[in-house]
Amino acid sequence: MARRTRRGNVLIIDRGLDRILKMLRRGDGGRTTIGIQGAEASQERDGINNAGLAAVHEFGAPSVGVPERSFMRAPFDQGMRRRRGVAGKFAPGYIGLIASGLDEAMDGKKTVAQVLNGVGELVRADMIRAIDSGIAPPLKAATIARKGSSKQLIDTGVLKSSITVKTTG
Repeated sequence: MARRTRRGNVLIIDRGLDRILKMLRRGDGGRTTIGIQGAEASQERDGINNAGLAAVHEFGAPSVGVPERSFMRAPFDQGMRRRRGVAGKFAPGYIGLIASGLDEAMDGKKTVAQVLNGVGELVRADMIRAIDSGIAPPLKAATIARKGSSKQLIDTGVLKSSITVKTTG
């Protein structure tokens, strides 16, 4: 609900921006992290935990012949600009989604944490979509023979299922 106040001859209609700005200044407006984190990060398989495995794939490990296959940064960077929406049409980027979500927060329809969590879930979905779509370069023949699949970044599915969203606030 809008709050109306007068300052001199000016009518100020505050739909909640003051409240949100105060929350953000106090630091309790919410925070969202997306990635391999928490208990999921420490799950170990074949001598490496999920966080380490994610880092090897995200940044590459040339010394052991593993190329960079960014499943976190690349989809996020693309989503910052715009993301593919329903029926292949482009939807606003993450910043646009946050801005429209903050409009809903100002109207009291959502909390800032709900907005951030919703965008975080979209980021997570974009990361999973990138893995499912396959990330260049293709696997080497020896790797395909060893794992029995040509799908990059998917062996057991544990890494993909370890991508989580955590929101506070």
